[in-house]
Amino acid sequence: MIQAVNVYGSTRRMGGFTLIEILVVMVLVALLASVVAFTVGQGNQRRELINEAKRLHGVLRMAADEAIYQNLEIGVVIDEEGYEFLGYDEDKEIWVSLPQPFLKARAFPDWMWLELNRDYEVRELPVDEESEEKTPVPEFVLLSSGEATPFRLRMGVEGDDEYSVTISSDGINEILYEEPASQ
Repeated sequence: MIQAVNVYGSTRRMGGFTLIEILVVMVLVALLASVVAFTVGQGNQRRELINEAKRLHGVLRMAADEAIYQNLEIGVVIDEEGYEFLGYDEDKEIWVSLPQPFLKARAFPDWMWLELNRDYEVRELPVDEESEEKTPVPEFVLLSSGEATPFRLRMGVEGDDEYSVTISSDGINEILYEEPASQ
């Protein structure tokens, strides 16, 4: 500490911080800022994951209703790149694209992973072998009777295996959306 002498001859200490103390505080603030930035970035992708999963859940429920209203079997083609909906044309015995705008194909973000489990043996409906254009075969089907083939779809952020959301159906009841309760 620096001591100063005033005009009356008494000494008093001058308060202040040393350069080392200032540098230590600056390092601590920088570390805290980097931790906060990493955490906020992770939370942003989690929010986007939740939005994407809720969108897919909502569209699946609307597609299930549409299958009942239109008396149409609607197949869901899903992979790591995205998903699309196809309708089964019984006359031609092929899967065809659907005209409804809410059933258009959508892409998943690059940072998202997904895992699809099916609780049944795969039975494929016939596909037109003579067609030059191969139509994808659905992973699961929403039936016109209101039922669906059972499935469980987990979605998460790449590199964050602790957090995932689940969309599932037991085949009879409605399609469910689940988030981890602890996070």
